[in-house]
Amino acid sequence: VAVCQCDPPDCEDFEVTEQDLVMWGVSCPRLGQALGRALGCSGRVEPAGVGGVWDIGVLRGSSVGALLSIQETADEFRGAVAEISGRLKGPFLLIAPTGTYLSVASRQLLAGAGAKFLDMESDIKFQSNGVLAASKRAREVVLSFVPEEREGLRRNEAIQVFKFLQGLGNDD
Repeated sequence: VAVCQCDPPDCEDFEVTEQDLVMWGVSCPRLGQALGRALGCSGRVEPAGVGGVWDIGVLRGSSVGALLSIQETADEFRGAVAEISGRLKGPFLLIAPTGTYLSVASRQLLAGAGAKFLDMESDIKFQSNGVLAASKRAREVVLSFVPEEREGLRRNEAIQVFKFLQGLGNDD
């Protein structure tokens, strides 16, 4: 039975059958692939060895890994940040669905590791065709990991890659 949650209640209760229910789930590998494309990552999506954390690739033009973290509680998120920060020996980009669980302690752990954080709620947008796109801020964060000059790929080439991706329909 569905019951009104309005304050004050003004809706009538009604029955919900099993056929009325729709179960939704998230495919972390597919979400990771879409995020990787939006952020210009190369590589394949795989579990990172920390519960709820997925390695979604390496940011093009750098050796910096990008990780997707999906936890259900603030404590789980902080624990995942602590474990990732302790395991990785260099900077990384951490992406989560929201910044709600990003506490002062988590920020300190990320800063100590040279890592940066993006939340999908603010930094990743759906385009009208359903494809994920990085916001301007997200593109700037990614570019901050790209060295000024690098063998085979320069910073301005990375910028051109993002402009190309932006041209695919980014609504920024």
